[in-house]
Amino acid sequence: MRVWDLENNFRLVSEQPAHLFTLNHIVFSPDGQFFATASRDKTIKIWDAATFQLLKVVDTIRNGGHINSVNRLLWLPGCLVSCSDDRTVMLWWVEH
Repeated sequence: MRVWDLENNFRLVSEQPAHLFTLNHIVFSPDGQFFATASRDKTIKIWDAATFQLLKVVDTIRNGGHINSVNRLLWLPGCLVSCSDDRTVMLWWVEH
């Protein structure tokens, strides 16, 4: 995952491996403090939007997450919605 500063001549701000496979979707929390990424590696990751630090990994083993690629996310106040190739939609309650 690469982050560039568009206002400062596209300066590279952060570069780090985000997922093992394709990053399918990125969505910001309603307050802009966090963002989540969805991936073909079957995980959802929650990041700090100011520092780009990884805060949480949501997966099948630890959280009962998706068993196939996570394709789309929708961040609503208080919950994150995810949908997957496993034909499920899941709600994740997000605490700040």
